[in-house]
Amino acid sequence: MDEDRNFILFQIRNDGVKTISHLFGWVYRYNEGPDEPADFQLVNNPHQSAILVEGGPHQSDKVAQWRFSLNVIVPEQGNERFILRISPKSVFYAHHEPVSAPTE
Repeated sequence: MDEDRNFILFQIRNDGVKTISHLFGWVYRYNEGPDEPADFQLVNNPHQSAILVEGGPHQSDKVAQWRFSLNVIVPEQGNERFILRISPKSVFYAHHEPVSAPTE
């Protein structure tokens, strides 16, 4: 979670065979505690693509950092957790693969 608390970052591994160009997902917030039920709340717009921050282009078998905008400014609490759900249908791949660096 960033200091601004209006977006969240996730490290995502590309297990596909193509480069990812766009990624859509559902970010849920829930509280974790022994006396609290796990109440999941959707905190982003799943119709808005995440933004690739680091590690791009997101090629096959690589890990990259993606930023998801949040609908609300999340107040800081000690027991809140976030989970990301991504459907295979919400991952879009590049039409052209980037040129890899030549090996010496």
